[in-house]
Amino acid sequence: MKKITFFLSLMFLIFGFTNVFGAEIKFKTNSSDQSAALTTSTFKNQVSAGTEFIASVNSVNKVYAGTSGLKFGTSSAAGDFTITLADAAQLKNPTITIASAKYKSESTSFEVYLNGATSPNATITAGATSNNSFTFSGTITKIQIKSKGKRAYLSSITIEGEEGGSDLTPTSLAWSAETAIATIGADNTFPTLITTPTDLTGITYASSNTDIATIATDGTITLVASGVTTIMASFAGDDTHKAAADAKYTLTVVNPNAPEYQLFTGNLQAGEYVVYYNKVAMKAAVSSNRLGYEAVNPIEDVIQTDNATIIWKIEQNDGYWTLYNTSAGKYAAGNGTKNQAALVSSLSDAALWTVTVSNGKYEFVNKKNADASVNKNLRYNEGYGFACYGTSTGGALSLYKKADDADAISAPTISGADEFIESTEVTIAAEDGLKVYYTLDGTEPTSASTEYTAPFELTTTTTVKAVAYDGEKASDIISKTFKQLQVLTCEEAAELCAATESADKYVIRGYVTNIATAWSDQYSNISFWMADTKDGGNVFEAFRVQPIIAAEKSVKVGDYVEVIGKIVLYGTTPETSAGGTYTIIPAPVVNHTITVSANPVEGGIVTGGGEFEETDEITVKAVANEDYEFTCWTEGTDTVATTAEYTFEVLANRNLVANFVAIPAPEVKSGKFSVGENKLATFAPGNLQFNTGDSTWRFAYEQYNVVGAENINLGDPTFKGWIDMFGWSTAETYFGVNPSNSNELYDGEFVEWGKVFEGENWSTLSADEWKYLLNTRANATQLKQIATIDTVLGIMLFPDAWVMPAGAEVAAKLDTNYNVNVYNYTVAQWDALEEAGAIFLPAAGRRTGGYGNMINYDQQVETREDYLVNGGFYRWQDNTNIYCYYWTSTINENKNVSYLNNIVALGDDEYTIGTGDIWGEKGRYGQSVRLAQVETVEIVEPVKTIEWVLNGGDFPAVVVPTNAELWEAFKPYYNKYYTANGKLVKDRADQPIDKVSTFAAAYMQEIMTDEKSEYKWLGDYVLGVAAGQGVTLPTDMASANEGAWRWAVHAFFNATAGANGAAGTDFTEAGKPEVWGAAYQAAYGVVLPTEAVEADYTLPTPVKTGFTFVGWYDNAEGEGDAMTVLKAGWSGTIYAIWKQDATTGVDNTIVAEQVVKIVRNGQVLIMVGDKTFNMMGQEVK
Repeated sequence: MKKITFFLSLMFLIFGFTNVFGAEIKFKTNSSDQSAALTTSTFKNQVSAGTEFIASVNSVNKVYAGTSGLKFGTSSAAGDFTITLADAAQLKNPTITIASAKYKSESTSFEVYLNGATSPNATITAGATSNNSFTFSGTITKIQIKSKGKRAYLSSITIEGEEGGSDLTPTSLAWSAETAIATIGADNTFPTLITTPTDLTGITYASSNTDIATIATDGTITLVASGVTTIMASFAGDDTHKAAADAKYTLTVVNPNAPEYQLFTGNLQAGEYVVYYNKVAMKAAVSSNRLGYEAVNPIEDVIQTDNATIIWKIEQNDGYWTLYNTSAGKYAAGNGTKNQAALVSSLSDAALWTVTVSNGKYEFVNKKNADASVNKNLRYNEGYGFACYGTSTGGALSLYKKADDADAISAPTISGADEFIESTEVTIAAEDGLKVYYTLDGTEPTSASTEYTAPFELTTTTTVKAVAYDGEKASDIISKTFKQLQVLTCEEAAELCAATESADKYVIRGYVTNIATAWSDQYSNISFWMADTKDGGNVFEAFRVQPIIAAEKSVKVGDYVEVIGKIVLYGTTPETSAGGTYTIIPAPVVNHTITVSANPVEGGIVTGGGEFEETDEITVKAVANEDYEFTCWTEGTDTVATTAEYTFEVLANRNLVANFVAIPAPEVKSGKFSVGENKLATFAPGNLQFNTGDSTWRFAYEQYNVVGAENINLGDPTFKGWIDMFGWSTAETYFGVNPSNSNELYDGEFVEWGKVFEGENWSTLSADEWKYLLNTRANATQLKQIATIDTVLGIMLFPDAWVMPAGAEVAAKLDTNYNVNVYNYTVAQWDALEEAGAIFLPAAGRRTGGYGNMINYDQQVETREDYLVNGGFYRWQDNTNIYCYYWTSTINENKNVSYLNNIVALGDDEYTIGTGDIWGEKGRYGQSVRLAQVETVEIVEPVKTIEWVLNGGDFPAVVVPTNAELWEAFKPYYNKYYTANGKLVKDRADQPIDKVSTFAAAYMQEIMTDEKSEYKWLGDYVLGVAAGQGVTLPTDMASANEGAWRWAVHAFFNATAGANGAAGTDFTEAGKPEVWGAAYQAAYGVVLPTEAVEADYTLPTPVKTGFTFVGWYDNAEGEGDAMTVLKAGWSGTIYAIWKQDATTGVDNTIVAEQVVKIVRNGQVLIMVGDKTFNMMGQEVK
């Protein structure tokens, strides 16, 4: 809403008062500076308050809507406006205040002109908040404000003064017509000026373009040249009259001798033109990087002008058009920057334009700007001029062609891709009724040249020239060169780059290897590195290129692209010049050979090699042969995959080798298993297996491996594989490798399977050994399980000395089919069990018969077809992964062979699965064999150990005495020891510590070395110190050696160097309690036995602060009778049981083992040992 502000103040003077009035015109603030200049019609739109104070807007030049009001000027020109004030603002003797702001850091000022003055009434510094007011004597009617310099903001104009308009006569000006046409040299009539009042004087006149017409002070008009100008009359007011709004009319001046330019709407042809848009013509002048403009007024589609600055000679140049102004001697051009234009003296890409016509309007597109991907359309922007704008500015242009050429035949147009790679299609168009002829060899076309009838294709660089004929009359010859671009690889482009930009464009193809600069929405370009292969690194940079297809701006590493542009070596970087383009294209089809082989050749089979297209994804496979396993794929010395199936993208020829290693014989990891009172068995690492192809034997590679159904192929001459089901081994069956189901073949004497491994001592356990293992050995029940490894069922057996590995234990789960607990282990858990010595007997099932066998269970030739379902023979494999059948070496008198079976009979023909029974049956069945190495061992009883659990208790620490205290204790013991063994008749006389050698004058060696002596520890200590110092003290009890001992012990007690017989020893340090104290404590401290004692051991009494010792017990609960003596041979764990001491009348809490918090008489006390402290840390007695 508009706001009117009146300033009214009462100024009390000595002789009265004066009314003061005011008017304020405020201008809008905008979020950003606008680029469109304001006009006389849009100026008031930027007034936020005070529009009622503006009678008219007389002129506006380079003034814009800005962020801080009106923005004056541009970077290269100042701005100004003139307004006529309304009556309410025409005040007498006013004070005028200008509110303004700087544009950025530019220093600018405003010049203020009042009532049409020709010199400024005031100059105000932009941004000033003081000295920004001035006074004027008289009545203000018109204000003109100019920026002096360049840019600045104007936010408001405030006028304060006496009411001046009420006693002035209103005035007005008006022309009798708004437009007029006058002809040079003719008798012209011009519009007349109508004034109110009619006798108004002091009127001034002006012409907007004095090159077209001038007007004298009396209103007389003089015509100068053809064109358009605005004639204006102004009255600024005087002491008796108010100012009047300016009166204007448009005058079109016609020079009858000037050339005429007619509106042209056909296909563009060479000639002289006026370039026109919305009452202005493009002018050969440059202002603010834009081409100038001149007002023109077409009359009946004709512009008659002799103004050479607006006449443009338009000609064709190699498929493009040029606009040349003869008076300026320059071409209209772009300069590679948006919203700008230039005049250039010589031809270049900047002066070349493509032109299209639609509905009689012409669109000029600049080549240089198009290549730089910036605004490129030649348009008029009101108030600015002609330049390369986007299509949202102005519109397509009109052309007025010189009349002399109006009836000329329109030249044809040639179209097609100016630049092409493989080929381009060329189309030549002409107006209806014209015939077109063309040449491709550079010669000028005539009616004798090739007539154009249809588009044709070019595959090399060619200049096409064409001419149109209407009968015998020909048009101008036009030409256009179509250039085939050279295609380069990235390597070739990098080598071709030079420090100066190439004159030609090139096509560079390759893979995107790295994004140098991400996509910019602001500049619509991206930079990326290219190479001829996907992994080729940074070879050539596509610098600031734009996608031809907008959706391809998301180009990514790995895309195959085609880049078009000029190239240059920028520093050390080979790249395209900015403005290039790119397109994602299909990568070239390149075939590569992938060769695969096996190492060693017999290790396995490899597939997947061959010839493939580049970027194909293929998989090569390696399958290991029997007895081999795959390790890795290698290429040269590099390992490229560790999986048998290797999938990769084909990018080059490759020679891949699948590597295999022979599977080593399985390692024996079995622990020791008791199979008799003094027999231990070590089991084979898997079930026995036989190869029917080469008659070799082995153990299964994993203990849980079974052959399964292929066992029934036994006897088939075409079957070359492994079996693990054998009839009972006799001489007639070759270790049971026989498909026959006849009992008599398996009744003979047993032939040990272990013989197949000569010299390795493998054997088959007897029935008794299996029974002992399963049921008799110590902890037999705990050392066997029904278990699975992964999903393979079987019997798990643990060795005698078994400790379950950490992480391998599992809980049993009930198998509801057999109502039995099953322990389910993963392969990883089994690996840990096997390393610890466990064995696993998989439930491999049982084979009956084989290839060629017709003998049935009843020992008759089978004829029933439903029993001969496996190839017409009586054979099958059953109960795999359900039952364990393992042969023993035992056969009874009824010719029934014993075998291990995990079937448990429940009675009434009901069975379940268990952990192993020994059954007997005819040996004709094919069953599993697990061999063992059995050794006879001497049984050694395990060491019986004792473990002590003190439950926080301990034994009183041994207090180390001083040397003097130890001497006083030693003397009576010395007398007692030697009188007891008869060495002394009576006690030795007491001696002080410095008389040790005197006290023990005869005997010291024995008391120090006797195992039963309490001072044996001291003798050992003295011996050790002496030996460490290179002195050997004798222990032969010879009296001659007593001196050495006597003086050594003397040195110990006195902490001094040894003398006499102990010379060479030094107990200066070793004789101090802090050094020998550890030996003392070891001798007198409590040492608990850790193994069963040979004689009864009296149990010592431990202590624990705050507790009373209850006694020693053989259980943690303290149940039963307390133990005071450990009986000889006893082993196990013994526990110290404690009872907490009671406190009467005291609320206490145990806060540590030796610290007690108590409350006594309301005071909190802390008891530590035998001392009591208050909460301040002071001891309380």
